Amino acid sequence: EPLFRSSDDIEAYKEDMIALMEKVLKDNISQNNLLNQGDIYINKIHSYIMDSSVIILDAFKEGVLLGFPWSYELAIFGGRRKHIDMIGVNLDYRGQGIVTKMVELQLQETKKRGISIAEDMTTKNNTNSYNRFHSVGFKDERVKMKLELNHD
Repeated sequence: EPLFRSSDDIEAYKEDMIALMEKVLKDNISQNNLLNQGDIYINKIHSYIMDSSVIILDAFKEGVLLGFPWSYELAIFGGRRKHIDMIGVNLDYRGQGIVTKMVELQLQETKKRGISIAEDMTTKNNTNSYNRFHSVGFKDERVKMKLELNHD
């Protein structure tokens, strides 16, 4: 059953969550300057707790945080969506189906909230994430493109 965390719970596991978030960002973000971004992302969770739009799950084993996904609700394109923002899993526990189970639980909770669309954004270079989301039924919707401009 999903566990909804309070701000106090986030603070209790903040350092572990930041470490996992830093790994997720490194795997998914092409920018080189990610200084303190894990901390920034984890601090965002507090505002989502306050407006009740967040779903935070966790996986623990013997007191060790194995991983967590979090999502928040968006009002976009004339409807409600649940955006699965980040999923972090401890490197020592990857490949054991933890992410797949957490995504399934996110989707179950999204349905319970009456939301019919879930979305995720990942890079095609992160083939594990890209393929995992496709394996549970996600389809490509849009392609995010970028162009880096030189400043002469």
